[in-house]
Order: sequence, then C-alpha cells, then structure tokens
Amino acid sequence: MRFLKNRFVIGCLCIIAAFAIGFIGVPLLSSSASQKITVVIARDFIPKGSEISIAMLTEHNISRGDVPYASGSFYTVINQSGNASDTAVFTQNSGKIYASCDIYANDIITSQKISSQYPYTDMAIRTLDDNRFAVSAGVSSLSAGVAGKIREGDVLTLLIYSDNDSVFIDSYLNYVKVISVSNSEASDISDNAESGGSKIPSVITFELDLDQAMLLAEYNSSYGIHYALAARADTEKAEQLLGKQNELLKDGHKYSRLGEEK
Repeated sequence: MRFLKNRFVIGCLCIIAAFAIGFIGVPLLSSSASQKITVVIARDFIPKGSEISIAMLTEHNISRGDVPYASGSFYTVINQSGNASDTAVFTQNSGKIYASCDIYANDIITSQKISSQYPYTDMAIRTLDDNRFAVSAGVSSLSAGVAGKIREGDVLTLLIYSDNDSVFIDSYLNYVKVISVSNSEASDISDNAESGGSKIPSVITFELDLDQAMLLAEYNSSYGIHYALAARADTEKAEQLLGKQNELLKDGHKYSRLGEEK
C-alpha cells in the first residue's frame, strides 16, 4: 500500500474520480431528474372532506425532479379508459375517496392528501341535504334508550308519554333515522373497540325535516320519550321503513297520535 502514499498516484486517482463524477454520475442524475412522468393533479380547489370525482382531477407531465421532496406516494395515469373504476387513484383507495386536507389547484395528488375514509367524524351532519335538520333529544334512562344498544344509522320509533301516563306514537315520528349517539361527555358512542369513554347514551341525534324537528323539540321539552328500535342500520328493513315515513310526509299528511288512550 506504499503507492497510496505517493502524491502523484493520489493525484491521478482524484482526477479519475472527478472525470467519473463529471462525465458519468452527473449526466445520469440529470437524466433521472429530467425524466418525464405523468402525475395526477387537482383542476381546482378541493376543500377538506369533499368527495373527489374523476372530473376534479387531471393528469400533467412533469420532470421527476420537480416532484416535491417527501411528498408521499403519488398517482399516475388517471383516465386510461375514461372510467373511474379503472383509475389508479380510485382503485387503490377502494373506489370512493375524500380530501384529507385542503387541496389547491394544480396540487399533486398524493396518498397523504386523500383517504377512502371521511376525514370528519360527523359526516352525517356535514352532508345534510337542504331542508333537513339534525335535532337531538335526551335519553332519560338506560331502559328508555334500548339498554344502550342504539347506534348511528338505526331506525327508531318514538313512544311519547305524558303526565297522565298515556303513551302514543306521533305519526310524524313513527320511523326516524339516528345520525349519532352521544354520552354525557358529548362523545360519540360506537362499537369500535378502540373508542373510549362511556357507552351509556345521554343524547340521540336524528335527521328530520322541519315539521318533525319542531315536534321533537316540543316532546323533548314537555313530554317523556321512550325509544323503540325498529330496524338496524344499513338493512333492507330500515330502508323500507324510512321510505314509508318519507311517503307519508310528502303527501302532506296531518299528524296524528297513534295509540293514544281515548
């Protein structure tokens, strides 16, 4: 190894290394950085929580070196056949995707910016249709709330009782959909094993129209309410019962108190 101590040899090695870096390494790096790739970008501003459709996205050719550092995995080729189900950004996220943060026009779509899960816990409230309202009512006891078994999406029948011990069902509130169940700390209750807090419901929130909302507010203030579970969430029976209730409301039906003692 004595030759390595020779300054001439060391100088030659340095010159060779410089030539290798300058004429081989740098061109390779430049070629890689200038390689064109097709990325998915946003056409316009997409607010956090928005459901993303293929019409909101487009593809754009850029140099690989222009991809932001640590931007996360990005998606390419969004419209091979014009069908959203064949689009990588959709197929890799189980079809339906939401904006996990505010996405601005021309932002590159990365795995950090989208999710197949809605980013807010109160999706049902945030996505209420026009002329629909979220209205809450209290749960007076564990027995009045189906022993704490009520969950989001369930369909309930409200049993109203007054001071004279008469019980009736208001036809306007015969079948109503639950959009959230909360405990005494205002935390949502779910069957998720990772969710903490009390599982005993204190408040149930429903999706209602204006007439139903006004009646529920009256009953919650001046009467007692006992909740009966009519159908579990996401079942055919639940859809049928809600359909019956909607048809009744559309017909301009005048509400009546079913089962009230005469």
